[in-house]
Amino acid sequence: MTCITLPVGALETNCYLVSDANGQTAVIDPGAEPERILRTAAAHSMTIKTILLTHGHYDHIAAVNEIRRQTGAELMIHQLDAELLSDNRKNLALLFTGAIPPVDAPDRLLIDGDTVAVGALSFEVLHTPGHSKGSVCYLCKEGREETLFCGDTLFYLSCGRTDCYGGDDRIIVASLSRLAGLPYDGTAYCGHGPETTLAFERINNPYMNLMR
Repeated sequence: MTCITLPVGALETNCYLVSDANGQTAVIDPGAEPERILRTAAAHSMTIKTILLTHGHYDHIAAVNEIRRQTGAELMIHQLDAELLSDNRKNLALLFTGAIPPVDAPDRLLIDGDTVAVGALSFEVLHTPGHSKGSVCYLCKEGREETLFCGDTLFYLSCGRTDCYGGDDRIIVASLSRLAGLPYDGTAYCGHGPETTLAFERINNPYMNLMR
C-alpha cells in the first residue's frame, strides 16, 4: 500500500492518494487543488478509480467534480451526508468561503459495515457521526497491512468540531469510543494536521477517553 498526503486549500485539508502495488488508487477527501492532485497521481503512476469522502463539508469536496471529469472515478459518501454535496449552507461553504458549485450525485451511498474494493485494497466503512451526521472512517486493508483514515472525527490529541450542521458533541464522543475499541493500534491519518496512531490516542486523547 502506498499513501501520499496532500494538504490542500486554505484549511490545509489532508487529501490522501492511496494505491495498491499496481497503482489502482482511491482519492480520499479531494477538498481543493484538483490539478495538483491529478499531477501527483500521474507522477506516481497512480490510476484514480474511486473518490471516497469521509464527510460532506466543503473543504473535503470542492475538487471532486474536476477529478471525476478527468478520470471517470466513482464517488462514494455515507448516505446521511449526501445532502451536503449540493447545499452550501449545510456543507459550510457559505459560512467560511462563499458558494461552491454543487457536487454531482454520488455513484454509491455508503452505510456502516460496507466494503469498497479498489484494486487489491479493501476499505471498510466505519460510521462515526458527531462531526456531521454521515461522517465515516475508512479502515484500509491490503493483505496484512492496515491503515485508518479518520476524516474530521479524530485529530492528533483532539477531535472534529461539533457546532455546525449535523454535529453533536455527545455523539462524536461515542464515535471516538468506538475507534478506541477497535482491534487496531496503527497509523491514523486525520482530515487536518499530522498523522497519529490509535494506540497513542487511546492513552493521550482527552476526548477519546471521556466514555471510558
